[in-house]
Formats: sequence, C-alpha cells, structure tokens
Amino acid sequence: MKLSSRKTAKIATNDINQERIICDDLLMEKAMGSFEGKCRSKVLDWNNPEMEADADVKYRIVNFMRTLIEEANADKTILVFAHGYLLKQLFKHFLGVKNFDFGPFKVCYSLK
Repeated sequence: MKLSSRKTAKIATNDINQERIICDDLLMEKAMGSFEGKCRSKVLDWNNPEMEADADVKYRIVNFMRTLIEEANADKTILVFAHGYLLKQLFKHFLGVKNFDFGPFKVCYSLK
C-alpha cells in the first residue's frame, strides 16, 4: 500500500487506534514497470509486458478480499483503502460489470 493510502486511512480513522491499520502488499497499485511514477497520459501501451497483467491485479485484490471476508468477525467494521485501479477491479468482479468507470467523480486533495 503506497503512502497516500496510508495517509487516507489515518485521516478517515481520525488517528484513532493507528496500530489497527494493517498494510498489505496485496493492496499495492498495479506494477507499471518502466512507466512507474509517470503520468498516465504518457503510457502508450497498457499491455506492455513490463507491466503487471490486469488478470494478476484482479487475482490479487479479489483473493485479498475473499480472505478478509472469511476471517472477519461479524461484529467488526473493516475499511479497505486502496488505489482506484484496484477498486475498479473489485467492483468489476463482485458486481459483474465489464466496463466499470467511476465516472466524473474525482477527489483531489493535497496532504502537507
């Protein structure tokens, strides 16, 4: 999980019980190879073999969620913070939607 997801988790939980925030590598954003850190508009080939395959990303996040659900206690609230691409893969899988898009809803903020 990248730093921005951790910061979002801290903000959303109002810094309460920070020791209960668990970071898991399965929630890391899609590996982009040599395109890592570059603006998405600079990526010309989204099927570049250097990048993590979409199917692998989906497998990671879906299995993370299945394990989380299986191990969860019914009396607990669990929040999952991840990057947009992973969340899209979750929605596509669990809702059965082929072309899921968040639409015009964008949240932009700066944490300093």
